[in-house]
Amino acid sequence: MIGDENRDSELDEIRVHWAPPGTLAAFDRAVLRAYRGEIARRRSAARYRTAAVAVTVIALCAGLYMGVWLRRGAANSRPVPVRNQVEYAPVEQPRLIVISQGERP
Repeated sequence: MIGDENRDSELDEIRVHWAPPGTLAAFDRAVLRAYRGEIARRRSAARYRTAAVAVTVIALCAGLYMGVWLRRGAANSRPVPVRNQVEYAPVEQPRLIVISQGERP
């Protein structure tokens, strides 16, 4: 084996008799819960971004369509004739009288 001269024989003997401690089930559950929570947050954020982009694209398309439709309609329309055009004259201000608590004018 390459690098056998750098290995510590005493440490290798100790490793044979030593096993690393096991992890607690609660720790495993906590790590798994944190991982799933992070994945859920990322998925929900991606859904919101996707929905926002979709709404923006739909709004832009609708605005473009409405702009073309209105412009085409304005170009093809004729002026509407005004019938029975009446001229209004201003009236003078009415005189208001307020009667309160039995007073007479």
